[in-house]
Amino acid sequence: MAQVALRSGIRRFFARRSAAVEDAADAVAGDASKTGAAYADSVSASRDDAASRRTGLRAPRPGVLCAIMAVAIVLRIAAARFVGVWFWALQHWDDTVLLRYSLPGYYSNPSDDGALMKVTGYSQLLRVVRILHLNYPTVLALLWVAAALVVFFLVRAVSRRPWLSVAAFLYTLFYPVAFEANIGTRMYRNSILIPCYVFVIGLVLLMTYRVLSRTARPWPLVGQSVLMTVALVYTYWVKEDGLWMVACVAAAAAVCIVAQVVICVRDRRREAGERNHDAPAASLQASPSDAASSDAAASSAPAAWRRIVAVVIAFAIPFAGLAASSVAYKSVNRKYFGAYVGNMRLGGETGRFVEYLYAIDAPGRSSYVWAPADAIRQAFDASPTLQSHPELYQAIVHTPWIVKPDHSNITDTIFETPIPGDSITWVLHSALVETGLWTSQEAVNDLFAQVNCEIQAAFDNGTLRKSRTIQPLASVGGYTRREIAGLVPYIAEGYAGVTFLAGYTPGAKYGDYLDNAATNGQTKQIGATAAEAFGLPYLADYTLRSPTRYALANTFAILLFWAYRILNTLLLIALAIVLIGGIVRLVRRRRAAPPVTARSVMTYLLLVAAVGVSLVYSTVIQWYNAFLYHNDGFSMTWSNYYDLGAVAMQILVFALAACILASWREGRAAASSSSAANETANGAHGEVRQS
Repeated sequence: MAQVALRSGIRRFFARRSAAVEDAADAVAGDASKTGAAYADSVSASRDDAASRRTGLRAPRPGVLCAIMAVAIVLRIAAARFVGVWFWALQHWDDTVLLRYSLPGYYSNPSDDGALMKVTGYSQLLRVVRILHLNYPTVLALLWVAAALVVFFLVRAVSRRPWLSVAAFLYTLFYPVAFEANIGTRMYRNSILIPCYVFVIGLVLLMTYRVLSRTARPWPLVGQSVLMTVALVYTYWVKEDGLWMVACVAAAAAVCIVAQVVICVRDRRREAGERNHDAPAASLQASPSDAASSDAAASSAPAAWRRIVAVVIAFAIPFAGLAASSVAYKSVNRKYFGAYVGNMRLGGETGRFVEYLYAIDAPGRSSYVWAPADAIRQAFDASPTLQSHPELYQAIVHTPWIVKPDHSNITDTIFETPIPGDSITWVLHSALVETGLWTSQEAVNDLFAQVNCEIQAAFDNGTLRKSRTIQPLASVGGYTRREIAGLVPYIAEGYAGVTFLAGYTPGAKYGDYLDNAATNGQTKQIGATAAEAFGLPYLADYTLRSPTRYALANTFAILLFWAYRILNTLLLIALAIVLIGGIVRLVRRRRAAPPVTARSVMTYLLLVAAVGVSLVYSTVIQWYNAFLYHNDGFSMTWSNYYDLGAVAMQILVFALAACILASWREGRAAASSSSAANETANGAHGEVRQS
């Protein structure tokens, strides 16, 4: 019975009820008094169906589409398990520290100096995988399945074309970055971020489209909001830069709420105008239909308010969820570590101290040096608390974290070899541990709370001056206008890497990292711990998998990258056509050319918004990455490693561009058929007149 019900539900979802659509289109066309997005959308739907009939394309059977998607999911899981994953045991503050957070005993050691250095969202996933004895590559594949389903429903809502929806699903499901070594198959948080980003931003776009197109029903919209909130809250705690997703949700909320209010006000005015237009007929005897119309008008106001309230609630839920999760997350950290913080590296009082270092006006500041040695000296001079710990200053000045290009930095200080980029966060942590000041997270947080009060007082009384450089966020270094202009080539090269898939490495690593887990006893033990925790013996001994298997897996990844390079090139051309053609069509509409439907306009605006988000995100990422390019120039590997949001936005942008291009193509076919029909009809009328 359950299988029958499932097949029935899927059949209803995919079925194209042509007769019903035609009847609805006729009803809309017959009522010339109806205006607005709903009318335009209905006309657009009828035109789409008419275009499909004229092109001779038959609607695919639901069972065929479901079978294709089901087979694709099975193949995707099989590919993930065949390619496998790898664990980099030498990366103490990256892969290894997140593994430690997922193991038993993490919350039982409040004096652990490595605790709270990063957020633990990814570690909680590893904890679930370990406790439930799940297969980690399968879990990764299922995350991509979830992301592909969101893209499927987004394209389905925008285009109403089943084949295009399935194509977008397949494009997302097998995106080759998932099989790349530094991102997709490495057991690190980067492996889950792209599908999580696609899931969250895809749902935001879907909710926005449905609100603006007036196809959103209150309770389903709230349900989508709850689903999006769960994904948003989790992804926010996977990496420390989740603020950009919150900004996207906030922008969508503002647009949707304002648009819903405008729509309701406009509808009320239109209804009032219709009633005033019919007022002279009030002297005639009222009919039952007049009473029904009056009742409908009276009930439209509560319905309008319900729509507004539903939109407000739907977009309030994510922020409520984030606030609640923040309180819960920080409360857990305070319970076990004594510090009410998200993390101690970029958050809390130590993170605030680092932000002050980025803001102090000091010589030597550049895109490579965010915290000059003189800024650190000024901070110590302005804080009596820091002055009472001269050993901390000396530990920072002589930190082992500074590295010259030739690695000859044994006797250098930060005055000869500056601290690059955000490395000051690790320099500060190491100095606190080295000097014995890091007794617990609580003690360190309390210490720097006092320090920050003193530094803020120094800013207020003019002892310290703020730098005039530009900072997009307090947690990154400030740039001059010239340095900002210098980011443009990095942004362009970063997009080239994302689009044409340059600088990526096949994910089934064999040989390159074979000796990492056996370099010394400690790293070998870490690899064995990962292998035991997740039931993947080859993480401790990669020779357990044959070289032939690694070679076949790498060949599969290479072929996938090759195919997607071609596909992305075609989609980039389509995107350029859509962006330029959309402007041309909007201009032609004002010159009395055939109107562009409201649905097409909304899809185009969503596309433009997504492109804008991608540009802002990539700009901030390259702002951060610039210090990594100082010695050896632009690095495609580093750019790809951090520019994960651009990959997610590209998937969504290409899907929307394909929808718009397909609608334009069918629209031209429909217009040509309509023009031919009109010419035939005019010829027939002419013959009748002559006779």
